[in-house]
Amino acid sequence: MDDIIYREIEKSDYKGIKSLINTTWNIDSHIRNKKTLDKVLDMYLRLCLMESSYGRVAVKDGSIVGIVLGNANNDKKRYGVLSHALTILVNALTIPFSSKTDRRNIIEYRKIDKAYHELIAGKKNLFEGEVVFLAVSEDFRGFGIGKTLINALKNYFKAFSVKSIYVYTDTSCNYGFYDSQGFILSGVKDVNMKRDSEPFQLTVFMYSYELS
Repeated sequence: MDDIIYREIEKSDYKGIKSLINTTWNIDSHIRNKKTLDKVLDMYLRLCLMESSYGRVAVKDGSIVGIVLGNANNDKKRYGVLSHALTILVNALTIPFSSKTDRRNIIEYRKIDKAYHELIAGKKNLFEGEVVFLAVSEDFRGFGIGKTLINALKNYFKAFSVKSIYVYTDTSCNYGFYDSQGFILSGVKDVNMKRDSEPFQLTVFMYSYELS
């Protein structure tokens, strides 16, 4: 698409990015209180930003339709670590006042984070960079936006002499995208969760990629 603008992330993009995060995982289907949902999305976004040294968004007609965040270990730039940490703390302190069902569903998400740690255990020193987050609006998939974003991130990694990177994804996402871009499946972990007290299984993947 010729009318897509690719640029650095701005604070005014946060609302659109949170909406994209929400639709990527359908989070609003199991965290129903709007205020709690916004806090959860805000915390996730800010945690990703704190872990990232690079970020770009794809914009069409003023709306965020794609985003990529990445981290190069040898690039010390980060996105407002202190301010994000303070906001995350405030959000975390107020979430306990949400409904019991929403709190239980939020706690279940910790199992995914645990799976990430298990997949990377003993391997993290093999990588010099990470794809922290990549998403494209479902309505705009198939137009090369994801490929443009990931290629821009690869070029950034090369500028910082990064040779090996990894990324986490799962069966609720378009994980086949990484296969199409030459990433290698490096780990699989099934996560048994509960959503609204009903059993739910998610499979988490770790992919790796060697930059030439």
